[in-house]
Amino acid sequence: AICTPSAATGPPRAGFTRPRARTPRHAMRTNTFALVATALLLTVCVHVANAEATHGAFLHGVASGDPTHDSVVIWTRVTPTGRDPGETDPDPHVSFHVRWRVATVPPTSTPVDPVAKPVTEGSRVPMAPGSTSFGWPDASTVAKSGIARAVADKDWTVKVDVTGLRHGVRHWYAFDVVEMTSSDDQSNNQNQASSYPALTTARRSETGTFELPPPKGTPYPHNHGPLRAAVFSCANWAWGHFHAYDAAGRGWGGVDVSSSVAGESSRLDAWFHLGDYYYEYGNTHYPNADEAVPDRWRSLSPAHETVTLDDYRRRHQLYRSDAGLQRLHASAPVIAIWDDHEIANNPWMNGAEDHQAWEGDFHVRAGAAIRAFHEWLPTREPKMGHSGDSSGAASGDSIPSSFAYNRSVHFGDVASFHVLETRLTARTNPNANPSGNVWANLTAEIGKFAESSRAPAAWPGSPLETRIKAIKANLDVYRDEEKETMAGPAQLSWLADEVSASADGGVAWQVVAQASPVQDLMSPDVDAGAKSLDAEGVVKPPVGHETWRAALEAWTDWHGTGKTETFGEGGRSVPAGSAPAVFGGGEK
Repeated sequence: AICTPSAATGPPRAGFTRPRARTPRHAMRTNTFALVATALLLTVCVHVANAEATHGAFLHGVASGDPTHDSVVIWTRVTPTGRDPGETDPDPHVSFHVRWRVATVPPTSTPVDPVAKPVTEGSRVPMAPGSTSFGWPDASTVAKSGIARAVADKDWTVKVDVTGLRHGVRHWYAFDVVEMTSSDDQSNNQNQASSYPALTTARRSETGTFELPPPKGTPYPHNHGPLRAAVFSCANWAWGHFHAYDAAGRGWGGVDVSSSVAGESSRLDAWFHLGDYYYEYGNTHYPNADEAVPDRWRSLSPAHETVTLDDYRRRHQLYRSDAGLQRLHASAPVIAIWDDHEIANNPWMNGAEDHQAWEGDFHVRAGAAIRAFHEWLPTREPKMGHSGDSSGAASGDSIPSSFAYNRSVHFGDVASFHVLETRLTARTNPNANPSGNVWANLTAEIGKFAESSRAPAAWPGSPLETRIKAIKANLDVYRDEEKETMAGPAQLSWLADEVSASADGGVAWQVVAQASPVQDLMSPDVDAGAKSLDAEGVVKPPVGHETWRAALEAWTDWHGTGKTETFGEGGRSVPAGSAPAVFGGGEK
C-alpha cells in the first residue's frame, strides 16, 4: 500500500473543467477538509506500518503440563515486539499465527545446514548460523501439529491440549510464527504437519520435551526406572535466583554443566508447583531493598503490589523470564495449583488478609489473578458450571469455574496425585481466628517481657509460658469448629471417590497435592526435632555448631545472652526476634 498521497499536476485532463474561483470561506472549508483527510490517512498508514513492523519473539520459553496417558497441554507466549523502541505492547488487534508441532525426535536445522546437530530442549543451540529453517524434515516423526493464534485477550499466550499421543515415548515440541492467509487459518486444529515456513530464526521457540505416563493402573515397563518427580513452592523473585529450578531441569547435577538438559536416567517425569509460583508484594517489603538481592529487587515488575489483571500478567512475565524456570518448564510437565500469593496474602472465599477496601472488589481481583494463572501456565482449565460438579466445587456456592481446579493425575500403577484447590473454593475466613495471627501474637507476647524472661530457658512456670499456652488453647478450640473449613463437602466427597477408584484400579500410592501443609501439630516441635537428630547422628549439625541442640539454643537465644542468630540455615531464615515464637508454637 502507498501511504503518501500524491498531488495531480499539469493542465486539466479532457472531460474535466477547471473549478470556479473559490471564496476565502470556501477555501477555508476545502483546506480544513484536506487537513482532516490527510490526518486520517496518516493515522491509517501509521497503524498499518506499526502492524507490519510488529513481530513476535519467544521470550518466555515453553512449557507442558497436566499430562494424561495420551494427552498433554503445551504452552508458549509470543511477545509482540518491534512497534517502537523499548515497547512491547502493540495494537490489541495484532495477532500471530503460531504453528505447534509435537514429534518423536528433536528438531533439527538440516534443511539449511545438513551437518547441523539436533536442537536440544531448553536451548536454541546448536543451530547453523544464519539458518532460516527449523523443524522436522521427516514429516513421519511429527506426531501432531496445528496452528493456534496468539491474541491480546490471552496476553498473547498460546495453550494447546494435544491429544492422541502415545505414552512411554519421549516427545519433543516447539512453536514458530508462520505466514498464513485467512483461508489457511486452522486455529487449534490438530492437523498433520504443515509446510508453512517459519519467517525468521528469531521467531521460533525453545524446544520442550515430555514422556506421558501409562494409563491408571497400568505397570510401567521394567526398564523405565523409578518415577522421578520434584516439588516446589514459595518462589520469591527478589530473595534470589531460582537455582533449584535450574538444578531440577538439569537432572539434579546428572548432566555436564555445558549441557542444557538431563540424560534419560536422571530426567524428571513431572514436577509439582504447590503454590506461591510468584509473590504479589511490591518492592517495599518481603523483601525490602536491604533484604533483597539487588538486581532482582531492581527488576521487580510491577514495582507495586499486584491487584489488576495487567499487574498479575506483568508479574508472570517477570518470573517466566528466569532462565532456570524456563529450563525446568522445558524439561518435564508441570502440575500446578495456586496458594495465596498468586492472589493476595491469606485469601479465602470472600476476602483476604492483605486485601484492602481501596483495592476494589476482592472477587474481581481474585478473578484477575486466576485468569492470569491459567493464561500463563499449561493448565487444563476446568469447564464446569458455577455450582457443585464432579470435580469437587463447593456445592451450591456460586464460584467461577476457573477456581474449581481439582483434578487427579495418574502415573500408571505407581501413584495417583489428587490436586485440591484450598483457597477460593470453600475455605472459610482464617483471619476470624480469635487469636489473630498466631506468630505475630506470639512474637508480640514475648516482646512484652523483660529480656531475661524472654529466654526459653526461663519459660517453665513463668507468666510468659502461661500466655503462650493460652494462645495455643484458643487456637485449638477454633480449629476444631465444624463450620471452619479448607475444603468443602463436595470436594472431600470427590477426593474420597477418586482415591477409592484409583486404589481399586491397582495404583499403589495415593498422594494428595495441595498448597497447605496438613499435620497434627500446630507447629513443628523443634526441640524434639533437635534431640532426635542428635540421637540418630545421621544428619550433621549446621556449620558452627557441635549439635542440633546447640544450634537451636543459639538460634533462640536460649539463655538470654542477647547474642541471637537467625533461625535456620540458608534461604529464607527466620529473624531472631521471631525465632522463640516458632519454638514456642511447637512446645507441648
